[in-house]
Amino acid sequence: MTGPVEPTGPAPQPWVLGVGAHPGLAFRDGRLTLTHHPVVELDLERMPWSGEPPAIDHPSWAMWFHSLKWLDPLVSAHRADPSAGRAGLDSAIAVARSWTRWSEGVDAAAHPAWNAHPTALRAMVLVALAEFVDEPWLLDALEAHADRLADPDRFMGAWNQGTLQSLALLSTGLLSRRDDRIATATSRLDDAFATTIDDEGATNEQAPGYGAVVLDLLRTTAEVLAAEGIAPRTDLPAAAERLDRFLAHAVDPSGRLVPLGDTERETPVAPPGGALEFAVTRGLAGRRPAESVAVYRAGYAFVRSGWGEVILQQLREGVERASPQTMPFPS
Repeated sequence: MTGPVEPTGPAPQPWVLGVGAHPGLAFRDGRLTLTHHPVVELDLERMPWSGEPPAIDHPSWAMWFHSLKWLDPLVSAHRADPSAGRAGLDSAIAVARSWTRWSEGVDAAAHPAWNAHPTALRAMVLVALAEFVDEPWLLDALEAHADRLADPDRFMGAWNQGTLQSLALLSTGLLSRRDDRIATATSRLDDAFATTIDDEGATNEQAPGYGAVVLDLLRTTAEVLAAEGIAPRTDLPAAAERLDRFLAHAVDPSGRLVPLGDTERETPVAPPGGALEFAVTRGLAGRRPAESVAVYRAGYAFVRSGWGEVILQQLREGVERASPQTMPFPS
């Protein structure tokens, strides 16, 4: 497939690239990696959308496969360097076209590919491709996704998947300049952030790890609405600052989140300049939180002796006194 490689469609929305994606998604030279699952070799002429080999029989793998979010890096690479990224964009367009053909014979009410999460993620992939493709198949697919995202009976509500749905609906509304979709999405996002983040900054996800996801979605929403001149009811920057501070307290001295609830012990992505950046960089950047004890009505209590200043000083002094045989770190 040669496909269009220069922008042909509406104004670009590069912010949709990467929204909601997992860092473990990669597609290169026909080899597909989806999170922790084994690498799969794909034939673009025979895509296993129905679960046939080489598809992996696992709901997580199937969700990410049908989300098409693994195409984001290909689109991003072309936007960064149209010459070098042309083959990747052609592949992304071919995969999306293959999926839309397959979906025409699928009962959307019954197939997991049309569940809320993959539908929202896939819609944003299609919006990104619309910058380069102005063809009926893509426009029809976008309409089908937007209708499903706008359906109140399919809306997941005030948590991270519902927020992804709303962001996807917003992106399709901005693409088609549909005021009704933009208004619905904005209203849902307002309600979501007012509900998911309380006045102390704690989230309703009962897991700090999802708080990091919500923070990313919140910051994206604030930036997009500001760029579009849309004023939400909720003070999104203030909500983001409260959540940033909550997450800073939820980070242990190693810079990783404490494994409460469904949280992996990993280092969250920290926006620049805030308390969370101070926590994950162990004081090298960001703003030091004012308190070392934080107790939340949502049930969380974080207590520490400080923010690393004493320990860092002890480590420095220990290294200075240590001989090569007792050096605590590699020299």
